[in-house]
Amino acid sequence: MDKKEFIKNLIEINKDANTSIVNLEVNAQAIKIKSDKDKANFGNICVMLRGYRMVADASEAMLINEDVLKGDDGNFYQKIEDEDDEEVPDHVEKPANTSSK
Repeated sequence: MDKKEFIKNLIEINKDANTSIVNLEVNAQAIKIKSDKDKANFGNICVMLRGYRMVADASEAMLINEDVLKGDDGNFYQKIEDEDDEEVPDHVEKPANTSSK
């Protein structure tokens, strides 16, 4: 799998996990605990929520590692570094044409 396909797959995994989280939260809030079965179902929804949250967190971390960032709108964007914005260690003399932004 090439890197572009890998990133697309991670984005889809993250999107699916977050959609499942929203749906499970709605289901958990709607459960009326009247029986042992209801208690078991509520507990299992909580376990599923924990699992989906772990998938969402891990996939987002992997995307960040690939320089893909999540915008305020919830969409992912590829981070593009400008060569002029490279960090220069303190012990290295900075080029004369560097300006602060």
